Amino acid sequence: MSSEINLLPKEISRGKDVEKTLKLLQKIAVSVTVVFILILVAGGAFYFLMANRLSNAENEQKTLISNIQSLQSTEASLILLRDRIQKIQGTLSARTNELAFSKQETILGLAPEGVTFKESDIQDSGSTVEVISPSSLSFQNLITRLVAQGNFVSLTLKELSFSPFTGYSILLGAN
Repeated sequence: MSSEINLLPKEISRGKDVEKTLKLLQKIAVSVTVVFILILVAGGAFYFLMANRLSNAENEQKTLISNIQSLQSTEASLILLRDRIQKIQGTLSARTNELAFSKQETILGLAPEGVTFKESDIQDSGSTVEVISPSSLSFQNLITRLVAQGNFVSLTLKELSFSPFTGYSILLGAN
């Protein structure tokens, strides 16, 4: 058996209650130190994970920015291309109008003396010309000349009316 030998005088020696309190405080200090170390390790791991996620997010942002910039240049070129296509379509439709105008010019050029121009309309579906003929003879000559010319894919007599004051009003559709 071991016996406790205390060489200190009894006045200086600690009591049993103080010893118990001291041991309890030492256990609490060790426990608090362990908890502090665990919190420090968890905080360090959290910091490392968040720094890693931040780095990944920055890399993804740089990638997205470069993709957006490349798409912006592509979009700009597509807008220019669309504008060019619209201008080309405008030019081609103007040429279609030129063709319709030349057909109307041909009709009026073949008109005999006395047949006068009244109205003209050009649309995508075709063109129409309205002429006034003072007599049925000049109307007949106009039709005969148009048939003899043969430059028309389709020539339609859309309207024929008579007025005793002006004569025959003829609406022709040319395609």
